[in-house]
Amino acid sequence: LFKSQSSSNTINGGCINKSITMTQKVMKEYTQIALERLNNTFCNKRLIPIMVIDKQNSYYGIEWVLIVNIVHRSCDVGISFKYDIDTNLFIATAIYLDRGEIESKHKLIGLKFDYCK
Repeated sequence: LFKSQSSSNTINGGCINKSITMTQKVMKEYTQIALERLNNTFCNKRLIPIMVIDKQNSYYGIEWVLIVNIVHRSCDVGISFKYDIDTNLFIATAIYLDRGEIESKHKLIGLKFDYCK
């Protein structure tokens, strides 16, 4: 089961107190829908590049955030992925509930285009 709690879930614009619990299967289905929307040329969705720094594991790099709409809870979450060159796969690394955290990590990249809008 995935269980996330946030006192500042601001990805969807407002500051809301939410607790979400769902099975891995349901989360996988929501993620699959978000990926399908990402690949839809009529939909204006993009992956958001962010800078990730993990001092404990001496890791830093760019990861990509997919915004996933959790319809039954009327909220969005961000799932970050990093590319593993050895397996040629993207691996999920974190779940973000705070839009501000995604935006600040995105600004560290220093791109002219703001992928968060």
